[in-house]
Amino acid sequence: MRTHPIPRLSELGHDLLVTTRRRRTLTLSLPYLGVALFAGAAAAGWWWTTPLIAFGIFVAVVTATHDVVHRSLGLGRTATEAALFWRGLLVYATMMIAGSWVYPLLTVHLPHRHYGEDPLTQTHTLRGRVVPALFLELTYHLEHHLYPQVPSHHLARLARRLDPFLDAAGVRPRRVI
Repeated sequence: MRTHPIPRLSELGHDLLVTTRRRRTLTLSLPYLGVALFAGAAAAGWWWTTPLIAFGIFVAVVTATHDVVHRSLGLGRTATEAALFWRGLLVYATMMIAGSWVYPLLTVHLPHRHYGEDPLTQTHTLRGRVVPALFLELTYHLEHHLYPQVPSHHLARLARRLDPFLDAAGVRPRRVI
């Protein structure tokens, strides 16, 4: 088997190594802009956007941290260490927000909001692919209330099996992404 030589980065173009001040500022600012967006969405009551925003913050932090660690943003040693410290603090803060606010919001508060008295109206269920996966299937809250002995990793399967019964009873799951 013949191997093909990989071109040197200098052969691919020096422009790949250039980071403008504007791009560096944007890369380092995106996580904080995300936190501000998260706070604004929460204040506006747009709860459904917060998991996506939290994920965007996570991606922005990881991307910026990657570039800082590999020193590809043109930061000096002191600025690199400071950026890594603040990124670590931001990751921690983001995970605390998601863990202590968004998670209970989507798995406790919203499913029990405007509930009724009978078993089929005592809570709501949120159906989708992304949001339930992010919250380990605990958005299938009606199913959980009806059958609390079913482990969370089987709630989606339970929901599919209950669909004909819920449909006949007039219960409409709330759709999320």
